[in-house]
Amino acid sequence: MRAVVLGEIKRYANEKPLYIGEAKWGEKAVENSVYTALKERAQKVLACMENKKEWTMQLALFARRGFTPPVISAAKDDQTRLITFEKIAADLEKIERRAIR
Repeated sequence: MRAVVLGEIKRYANEKPLYIGEAKWGEKAVENSVYTALKERAQKVLACMENKKEWTMQLALFARRGFTPPVISAAKDDQTRLITFEKIAADLEKIERRAIR
């Protein structure tokens, strides 16, 4: 089996990626209950997929105000991507600067 790295996401060449995410635009940091609910919904989606073993699930949470420490810890253990609005804005600014050059 050959490993392939796509950005920070590692998967195997014979597996299909299944990206599942959720965005929260609230004024508070995303709490563990939101993360747990995302993981539960993702498992339900995976259960409906044909040939479940072919799919590699990758979770992502997008948040305006960041994440609580328990979410950060759990996501690190599960290899879930946590993406803040601040990170998205910074990345878009980098892209814009490159386009101007």
